[in-house]
Amino acid sequence: MVLNDESCASANNRATSSERAPYGLRQWSGWVLGPAALLLTLLAAPPEGLSIQGWRTAGAALLMAIFWITEPSPIPATALLPLVRARCPRNYLLR
Repeated sequence: MVLNDESCASANNRATSSERAPYGLRQWSGWVLGPAALLLTLLAAPPEGLSIQGWRTAGAALLMAIFWITEPSPIPATALLPLVRARCPRNYLLR
């Protein structure tokens, strides 16, 4: 198969258009499942033998894992989520 300038140009156009494509199902599912998992740990009682702080930390870790897998936001931004959680009012997270 011989590649000419036209076939290379059309391949480049396809790559450029796919980079600008809107979110797919994977990214949208991350925006839904991640916060849902965190909300579950904020509202539900922790399992027996696990402290409330450990349960909340598990929720934050689950949110981050879902975000890393589905990539609804850039991975470096996801890595900063524990800092955001640390700045939340303590009494809100530890009810």
